[in-house]
Amino acid sequence: MIVFVCRGVVLVSVDLAKTDINQCAGDNSFFSDTHKCHIHSQCHPIEGMGFRRGAYICRCKAGYYFPNKNKSSLTESSLNDNYFRGIAVEEAMVEALVGSTKVENSAALSYVCVPCAAGCTSCSDNEPCYVQYNIFIRVVTLGVQSFCATITLIIAIAICKLRRSKNPRNH
Repeated sequence: MIVFVCRGVVLVSVDLAKTDINQCAGDNSFFSDTHKCHIHSQCHPIEGMGFRRGAYICRCKAGYYFPNKNKSSLTESSLNDNYFRGIAVEEAMVEALVGSTKVENSAALSYVCVPCAAGCTSCSDNEPCYVQYNIFIRVVTLGVQSFCATITLIIAIAICKLRRSKNPRNH
């Protein structure tokens, strides 16, 4: 009778620095939908960042725009590219959850896209998409134009009536 006894160690080596996780995926993978993008922004994964959270960017959806670019909490790259970095969003969310500040008052709210003005499907700031008329300026302009047209009509009628009258100097 021959008995084989195998003793050994199985070693599986995985380089996590080269393994990306996709927090934006909507499938059933382990890290899917774990991003912290606000509901008004869309998550886009960044390839090549390795096995770490925040390997994504949050871009504003249609009908929303990148908020105030003067906020100190926004990074230089997000100021130029109009997106929120996932790493910064994750850090703000952790700070809000672990820190003493409430989520409603935290820096996490700095990473929320702002809705466009009414009737706009896309925008870059809070300016209206359509011309909004100032009724006061329209009424004043219409009044001045009506006054000038009336004076012009009166002068034209006066010239037509008086054109045949004799010039007193010619007598």
